[in-house]
Formats: sequence, structure tokens, C-alpha cells
Amino acid sequence: NECGHVITCPNCSISLTYHSYNNRLVCHYCGYTKKLDNICPECGSDAVRYSGFGTQRIEEELQALLPDAKILRMDADTTTAKFSHEKLLEQFGNKEYNILIGTQMVAKGLDFEDVTLVGVVNADNSLYDQNYTASERSFDLITQVVGRAGRRDNSGTAIIQTVNPQNETIDFASHQDYIGFYNNEIMLRKLMIYPPFCDIYSATFTGENENTVALCSKAFFDRLVEYNSNEYKDIKLVVLGPTQAKISKINNTYRYRLAIKCKNSQRIRQMITKILKDVNKDKVYSKVSISISLNPPDIS
Repeated sequence: NECGHVITCPNCSISLTYHSYNNRLVCHYCGYTKKLDNICPECGSDAVRYSGFGTQRIEEELQALLPDAKILRMDADTTTAKFSHEKLLEQFGNKEYNILIGTQMVAKGLDFEDVTLVGVVNADNSLYDQNYTASERSFDLITQVVGRAGRRDNSGTAIIQTVNPQNETIDFASHQDYIGFYNNEIMLRKLMIYPPFCDIYSATFTGENENTVALCSKAFFDRLVEYNSNEYKDIKLVVLGPTQAKISKINNTYRYRLAIKCKNSQRIRQMITKILKDVNKDKVYSKVSISISLNPPDIS
């Protein structure tokens, strides 16, 4: 609270996550961990503030509000042991617990006939992700978890927490309106030229030297423009980037991304292959890894 410093992973460009069960800060990308000593490494203050609403935080809030409730938590921390998923779900099914808290792992496939209330906390979490599939993923997740309530003769209630209740995706999900969501989403995909109205090639550049990785992605882009202006000028495409990936560094490896909107064909594949060969010939980029994927689920 004194200086506003956020404790981040030394190997990745992401903040560390606090795990209360062992009082440690953990990076969920490279596995780095350190003990939390409640002293800011930047200014030395002990005024540390915990932000976010993970499963542990929700468990603490519920226990304070409902002290007599038996609460079961299912997340990465509580399901590390062999057969832990089955054991925990069996305990909940046997009514040894009143409330089940979980991450996305409890959203799908569970069938408990006496569950009549479901809550979705922070439904906006994935809605504004930097990816064209964000609305689809959010709708899928919310409709799945809402469907866990009232599975038999009992009526069910779902409460969705959101900062934007007017959002169309959340409204469609709350009403389980698949047709309405599809019509709205397919119209937006067409306007923005996203699949299924095009194909997307995603090029990812990774390496230990950020400057070299950035230059390599720029060299790839320049060759793409050159080929598309001459030998392959018949190919219609839209290029996004190059730019830093959403998480620009993982395990001391820097990442850049470039996306190509096009119509997948033999010609576009030939052009990309030639560009890869041209870039790989340059020894300056010998330590940069380039991977190409077609229509990946995530292009951010």
C-alpha cells in the first residue's frame, strides 16, 4: 500500500499468486516459488494488500458469513494427490459438505440432484481476454456451470456476479439462449473478419534475447510484405502485429506474436514456408524459435 509495488515472478512477466495453505507466492507458469514474509521488497513496508478473488479467498469469506457451513474447495492445491478429484466429489455427493467451491474444473460434467443454487464469481474474468474466442469461452463456461443447479425435480437458481450486467454474452448465458448468442456472435465475427469467415495463421517467436526476438518478428513481417507485394500478390491477407505476446516472458524466454488473417490455401502455405526459410538463413536469428499454427484457440 505504501509504494504500489506488485510482486512479480523474476522469470516471467506476470505477478505471483498467493497460496495461503503454505504461505507461499507461486508462479503458475514456470513454477517459481518463495515464502511470503509480508515485507515489501521495494520499500520495506509491511502494509501488504492481497488482491484478487481466488478460491481460497472465497472460502474464507464464506466461512466468515456461514460459520456452521461445511465447505469443500476443489482447485490445483487440493487435487494434487492421486484420485483426489474422485474422493472430493464422492464426499460432496455423500452430503459430507454443504458448499463446493472450485475453479473451472467444477463447471462441467457434475450431476448432483440436490444442488439448487450455483454462484459464478467474477464472470467477467475471461470475457475481456485479448482473443476473438473470449465471448464464446465465457458463454460456454457460464452456461455449463449454471446448468449444475436444479438437475432433477427441484428448481434451480444461478447467481452471476458481474461488473457489466448489460453485457450481451452474460445476458444470453444467464437465459441459456444458445440461438441468441450464436446469432450475435456470428454477426460480430463476420464484421471483424474472424473464423469461420477467414483462417488465421499465428506465428510465435521465442528466444532469450528480447531485442533479437523483436527483430526476428520484424524480419518475418518485412518478408511477408515483400512476398505479398510481388510473387504472391494474389493472396488477400490482413496482418496483426508483430507485437509482444500477452505474457511477454515465460521462464526467461521472451515471446512475440504475429497473426495473419487469410484464406488457407496451398499458396499461402508456400509463402509462409519460403519466409521461414529466408529468416532461418540469417545467423542473427539462429537462437530464435519460430512456430506456426493454424486457427489456434488463442492468438493473443
